[in-house]
Amino acid sequence: MKNKILICVIVFVLAMISSSCSNKWESHNIDPGTSLKEDPKDGSKEDSKDDVKEDPEDTEKYFAEKYSIYRNPIDQYFWSKIYSWDASQTEIRKAQKAYKKAWKTEYRNMMKWMKKKCVYDEDKKNIRLLEKKIAAQIEIEKKVMETELINAYKTDPHSDQVQNSISRISLLGHGTQERLAQSEGELYRDVCMRILNLHGGEGGYQFKFRESD
Repeated sequence: MKNKILICVIVFVLAMISSSCSNKWESHNIDPGTSLKEDPKDGSKEDSKDDVKEDPEDTEKYFAEKYSIYRNPIDQYFWSKIYSWDASQTEIRKAQKAYKKAWKTEYRNMMKWMKKKCVYDEDKKNIRLLEKKIAAQIEIEKKVMETELINAYKTDPHSDQVQNSISRISLLGHGTQERLAQSEGELYRDVCMRILNLHGGEGGYQFKFRESD
């Protein structure tokens, strides 16, 4: 009988200790995402969140290197120039215009490369038709992107019908044209990279672009 009573007392004490420890642990409000960091003064552990911030430039660089559409010499060269924290606005705008020029030149070179591979006139005709369609598509996209970029949906697109002397041209701010130039370059890039990615890479194509261009 005494043994049974003793066992009951021990079980009760252990339950109280377990409950007390649990309450103390919860009272610290330790988040699962926190890590224990050693205090340099006394060597003890302290609760702290990982406050290491990612460098946006490193994140963008990783994105450029990770995804195939950016794995090309043009984007690799211009990425640090267009998205640099240290570059001035003048330098960025210059890079954006050069980016468009580089991709437009590359696109034209790629079309020539594809035509050279053709044996039949029908295939050459299809490529010429593709060029016309792409040129028309880019012109339409440029207009849409310009309207979106300057948020000019409420402004009459016809300059002779504007009110209060506010036209869409007057809404173009500094850097708008250069940003549009970059977007145009990206459109040429998308066409080129879709073609190259059909081969899982360059598929025998040699980029015309050189960093010294």
